[in-house]
Amino acid sequence: MIKIFYKTLFSILIIILLIIFYLTIFGLETKKFNHLISNNLEKKHENLSIELNRVYLKLFPFDLSFILKTKNPIIIYKNKNIKIKSLTSQINISSILRGSSGIKKIKVDSGKLILKDIIDIMKLYKNNFQLVLASKFVKSGIVNLYLDINFDKNGNIKDDYKIEAQINNSKIDLFDKNIEISKLLFLINKNNYLINDVELSYKGVSFLSNNIRLNKNGKSFEIKGDFRNPKTNVNLKNYSFINKNIFNLLVNRNIEIETKNIFSLNINNQYRINNLSLVSDLKIKDIELKVENEKFKKIFNLAETVNFENNQINIEFSGDPLRKNKKNIISLNGEGTINNKKNIDKILYSLNRKNNNTDVKSQIFLINNSINIDLLKFQKDKGINSLINFDILHKNNNKFILKKLSYSDEKNKLNLRNLIFSEKLKIFSLDSLELEFENTSKLFNRIKLTKGKDYSLNGALFDASNIINHVLKSNKKNIRIFKNLNTKIIVDLDKLYIDNLSFVNKLNGSVNIHNGKIIDLNFKSYFSNKEILSLNLRTTQNNEKVTTLSTKYPKPLINRYKFIKGFEEGIFDFQSIKKDGKSKSLLIIDNFKVKEVPVLAKILTLASLQGIADLLTGEGIRFSDFEMKFSNENNLMTIEEIYAIGPSISILMSGYVEMNKIVSLRGTLVPATTINRTISSIPVLGDILVGKKVGEGVFGVSFKIKGPPKNLKTTVNPIKTLTPRFITRTLEKIRSK
Repeated sequence: MIKIFYKTLFSILIIILLIIFYLTIFGLETKKFNHLISNNLEKKHENLSIELNRVYLKLFPFDLSFILKTKNPIIIYKNKNIKIKSLTSQINISSILRGSSGIKKIKVDSGKLILKDIIDIMKLYKNNFQLVLASKFVKSGIVNLYLDINFDKNGNIKDDYKIEAQINNSKIDLFDKNIEISKLLFLINKNNYLINDVELSYKGVSFLSNNIRLNKNGKSFEIKGDFRNPKTNVNLKNYSFINKNIFNLLVNRNIEIETKNIFSLNINNQYRINNLSLVSDLKIKDIELKVENEKFKKIFNLAETVNFENNQINIEFSGDPLRKNKKNIISLNGEGTINNKKNIDKILYSLNRKNNNTDVKSQIFLINNSINIDLLKFQKDKGINSLINFDILHKNNNKFILKKLSYSDEKNKLNLRNLIFSEKLKIFSLDSLELEFENTSKLFNRIKLTKGKDYSLNGALFDASNIINHVLKSNKKNIRIFKNLNTKIIVDLDKLYIDNLSFVNKLNGSVNIHNGKIIDLNFKSYFSNKEILSLNLRTTQNNEKVTTLSTKYPKPLINRYKFIKGFEEGIFDFQSIKKDGKSKSLLIIDNFKVKEVPVLAKILTLASLQGIADLLTGEGIRFSDFEMKFSNENNLMTIEEIYAIGPSISILMSGYVEMNKIVSLRGTLVPATTINRTISSIPVLGDILVGKKVGEGVFGVSFKIKGPPKNLKTTVNPIKTLTPRFITRTLEKIRSK
């Protein structure tokens, strides 16, 4: 009996061992455990159930567990069926015997599923920050999911879970920015996400990444990684952050770029980006800009557009990109070439922004491009190796500081330091300006302006001829470029050229400026013949500006007016009173001679006074007195009276000149013989003034000059009687002799 018992026990043991061996080596396909798996799942999550096909069972005797594997199970979540590729679970035998769930591990190969469905199911197990973040941003996509999840004795997911997701054709809405993901490989565990092999696009621009890592750090999420853009054309119309003024200057708004980037950032539980750090290397093939500033275009001989080519730029950013925060720091360093009419030169540049202050620096190596500063008569030709440096700081108080502007070549240099000005180009102050250069007239200029208690302007030589011409020809209102400037400028120049040939020596004096306006000015200098040129301006208590200019050598002052030729000798005296934008002026020139005045010669010829006309274009006509009374307001000059008297002729005229638009003058011209005869006919007074002898009777003329400045029309009519006004002015002059 005992023997039979042992045989039976041994047989049972053999059978059990064979079953264990078979289940361990080969496994078993069955439906017996379907109910066990689905019941355990539904116990934990009432909205989640599973439908299983036949289950393949395999035993692991040493772990006292077995593996259940099924293909194409259907997970039912809130009446939504999700068919997955395969499900494998490891069940602990001892836990089942104790009445627990027994599930030790689950592995899932999802196949192709809808991404949002998978995120929702994962949130049932653990609604952590990562999954909340994903559910907020993900809008669509396909995912292949691989899960490896371990459970504790109570059936809860352990923290050592691993999730691998391959995402394709997904769309993400990240802070109102639509991102399309072509391919992305996600590796997830408790506190870390690792993203590899990324291909995505934003507004038509491709982004690739080898590695992006997400780490949970307290209540925030830290993201680090890299991305790059292969060569691609970027449509700048899609980027609203580009400054509108800059955008309007762009000619080619589709720009080829290539980038490499390393970044890190934090996202808090309010989904805000904090502490963004970005390092980027960019290559931009070509940026074509319109050149709208005519002065800038003329100085650098620019075409209508200029190309910035082959730009290589390094950008570093740290801060909050969604806020204008003074803690944001931007650093940009770049280099490229400037292509102007195929004249190519190199440029280096940098931008640094910190505490809402922006500092821009640049070096331009000019060889193949020219420079022409007309005001200074400075010309840099092609082929001359030169360097331009500038450093400009834009402060958060809307002030600009041109910390440095310099130009240098083999023999010339221009240096400017700390020019402070506003957005509207109102100048507040300047520390120094130094000019040393040879101009187109072969004059070597050397001048320096420095700031101390007062400003000091001194130098050996300065050619101001074009500056003077510009001021005299300007038809613009007096625009104040100095604002709130209160200072005194002490001037000491050895030689100052006032035109191409004429100069003054030992220019000394001072200028007082209050609130950006000149209130007092006092200059004294000497022409080469030792004659003095004096210029003074003073402001009265009634806020009237009184200007006087005088010299006994007016020839250099008159010669700049091209319609007068052969001016000689004379005494010059100019006086002007200005208030509230209106001025009244008196110009007096005594004892001078002119050789040619084309308009006057034409009047004389038309009047058949050929002898006087010949004299005017030959030896010249002498005048004993010339007076001009006129007023100015904006661009209109109103001539109350011009009167000139001499041994040969006398002239009286009036009218107006609207600058660069129209000239309208009328007057009377009378030979001296006619004047003598007319005055002598006045009883008693005539005998006293000119004697009883009357000269030959020669008539006078009245004339009109009208039209645009470059197309004047002249008409002449003979007269035999003079106006009372002409006689009165002539008598006044004769009496004053």
